[in-house]
Amino acid sequence: MLNHLDQKKTCRNPRATPKQVKRADGSVTTVQPDFIYRELGPATVNRCRAIALEVCAIAPDLDEKIRHVNSKRVPSRELPEKEVDVYTPAEMRRLLECAAGPMRAAVLLMGFLGLRLREACGQSYTDLAASGTLEVRFQVERATGELTSKLKSKYARRDLQLPEGLLDEIRALCFARCRLIHWTDRAGSAHPYNPDSMDRDLAVVMRRARLRILTPHELRHSFSTWLDENGCPRSVRISLMGQTRAGVHDRYNHADPEMRRLWLGKLWHASFEEEAEQRIVEYASARSGPIRPAARESNGRSKLSVADVQAIKRDLGTTTVSQFARDYKVDRKTIADIRDGVTWRTA
Repeated sequence: MLNHLDQKKTCRNPRATPKQVKRADGSVTTVQPDFIYRELGPATVNRCRAIALEVCAIAPDLDEKIRHVNSKRVPSRELPEKEVDVYTPAEMRRLLECAAGPMRAAVLLMGFLGLRLREACGQSYTDLAASGTLEVRFQVERATGELTSKLKSKYARRDLQLPEGLLDEIRALCFARCRLIHWTDRAGSAHPYNPDSMDRDLAVVMRRARLRILTPHELRHSFSTWLDENGCPRSVRISLMGQTRAGVHDRYNHADPEMRRLWLGKLWHASFEEEAEQRIVEYASARSGPIRPAARESNGRSKLSVADVQAIKRDLGTTTVSQFARDYKVDRKTIADIRDGVTWRTA
């Protein structure tokens, strides 16, 4: 079984639930979640091996007929190194400009600060000190979504000194007086964001920005790769990412707070530089077969015409989704679906 673990696919968002969507005519429909299946990562495979070793160790004590199994007979997985086509700082900037709400906070925390997914979802407005330091002290439990002070390791507890510009962006997220990654209901109440939904919702923003699809953790890969390729000292990079110090060299070198702020500022300013050649990804429509351009208009219940949709697509970058919804007297989701290519693809 252990020999085939790296070939097994598991659901990345098993707790995703159906959503109730209100249509323009007032009716409510149920939209089933889009489950995401991917291969097991190295951390999960190694955790399974540790469980197998523990079972082999206690089995002879429970039943004398069972022979003690040598740990060498439980194979260790030599998985190939994960190849990630990471984002450049300019591409991370494109992603940030296309993101809003909780997704904008996620890009800032994971792409520009290198936080892990559960650390990012656990950050609150109280974690930003008056001095401009973001204190990483909590993360969320994947099963319950509740805050816990038990981080991945003792080195994950760290302080990130934010440079100007990035500090202003993080402070703007703190005005909600709740977690930095949250969603707001119709009554204006804030709710914690479910980490299992991050893969799906970030993929929507990446398609909108016409970028390659990466997982939330691969935004952290992009952050680390940029620091490494631009000569960031190893001690500073390990300190920023909250990784375990493996050798004597790491224990004798200490990252100065000003150095952490300096390298975060370099990444932030590098994202404003234009790329020599932009990499644009074109996404094909998932729907097959001929589509009538005016199919939605001929519905009879549609509040929008082809001309209205063409005007909305033309002016998408000039105003907000809420303003479009007020101008055309439709629901915000209708405008968001047009923007994301869910409806009116051929208009």
